[in-house]
Amino acid sequence: MLSSKTGAPAEREKEWKKHSSNWFKSYDGGEELAQKMVSLSAWPTICPLILPLVNAIRSAVKQPALTQLDL
Repeated sequence: MLSSKTGAPAEREKEWKKHSSNWFKSYDGGEELAQKMVSLSAWPTICPLILPLVNAIRSAVKQPALTQLDL
């Protein structure tokens, strides 16, 4: 992921550059991304791509596979 300090106040360039990375890894950032994905109707396209990963993780921790993911 590319981070940019374009537009940052001179004394806050480092903090500004790290913001997107920190936001993306936060619960708030994840929730906002999920809301956008649903509102833009992208979930039906993305779900089949994510489901195998989720089921691989579930299998590794001895959990049954899921047939669908509901948001």
